[in-house]
Amino acid sequence: IAYGDGVFACVPYDADEMLMYRHDTGEVWGIDITHVAQGKYKFNEIAYGEGLFVGAPRHSDRILCHRLSSGKTWGIDVTHKVTGGDKFAGIAYGDGVFVMAAYNADVVLAYFPGPDSL
Repeated sequence: IAYGDGVFACVPYDADEMLMYRHDTGEVWGIDITHVAQGKYKFNEIAYGEGLFVGAPRHSDRILCHRLSSGKTWGIDVTHKVTGGDKFAGIAYGDGVFVMAAYNADVVLAYFPGPDSL
């Protein structure tokens, strides 16, 4: 779970939607992520920074990204960096970069929001 700009987001593990909760209004909604990942064990954790919620992939082949202001949701392919299951265990944001801790991967993955940033 992560918090940013008044919204809590829960990354989907087995679900097909990311759960969103705006605490000041009590609004709850889901964001379909099936165009980013399908199956079980999609994502382990989520972090917030620079207006983005970013999910660390477990079995997914993509990082989950959701821009809160626009509502746009997309995935970033990571198969050129790591393949297989149980890729990344956690994620943190600081100083303009999201860093994902390796689970069974041989790399630590850094994502700088912007084009061609893996």
